[in-house]
Amino acid sequence: MLRLAACLAGFAAASAAFLAAPAAMAAPAGCAGAAPLDLVAAVTTKAGDVAHLWGKENLTVRPAEPGSGGPVLRVSYPAGSFSPGHGDVRGGLGFELRRPVRVAACLSYKVRFPVGFDFVKGGKLPGLFGGAAPRGCIAEGKASGFSARLMWRAGGAGELYLYAPGRQQRCGASLGRGSFRFVPGRWTLVTERVSAGAAGDATGRIEVSIDGETVVEAADLTLAGPEGAGIDGLLFSTFFGGDDESWASPADQFVDFADFRLTAGTD
Repeated sequence: MLRLAACLAGFAAASAAFLAAPAAMAAPAGCAGAAPLDLVAAVTTKAGDVAHLWGKENLTVRPAEPGSGGPVLRVSYPAGSFSPGHGDVRGGLGFELRRPVRVAACLSYKVRFPVGFDFVKGGKLPGLFGGAAPRGCIAEGKASGFSARLMWRAGGAGELYLYAPGRQQRCGASLGRGSFRFVPGRWTLVTERVSAGAAGDATGRIEVSIDGETVVEAADLTLAGPEGAGIDGLLFSTFFGGDDESWASPADQFVDFADFRLTAGTD
């Protein structure tokens, strides 16, 4: 089965390679041995390892249901909302859960878009981060570290959305767009495995699998800075956008999240 490889434009220092993995490639479903994260308690009490919390007013906690694996975090996106800090309406939810694992980590969670969800142009979904978790289309060098969130795009297409050292573009790199798709009305199991690599070297690697099938691989990445800092935890980040009104949700909408797990190592 053929793999497609291309240079990761914008990461000149890393000369990174991107692979859109064939759909038949199997990966372990979820993170082996990882206990569920109690994000409800972390957010409601704003525990010491939670930082930069916003959008709490958009979070509703619902009881566990078949297939969710635990309580459901329903995040609302009011009509007209897009990127936080832009516009008159704020939708979505964001925070950093700092659980440093440094060298390698596995994150998994379940996400469900309701039937009839309007994806518009796209929006952000959670992922792993390190250092200052760069995001928000900031200039290179303004924040050290990396963020490896997912995005939904028009029609439910998915991708890995990466900020990493050495990028030349203002915003993140879109990797593997359309290599998978979110199907409204059912739970999707997202698993992200990150190896930070050696400090300052282009030896980092990210793998995304959907329902146990590897869909995106990015290699030869510089993720650990010269000081050796690597993976610092979960960046829970979800909103429509994009930073202008063309990305805004056209109606009051929501997305459900559940069963977050995080562990050191990538097995």
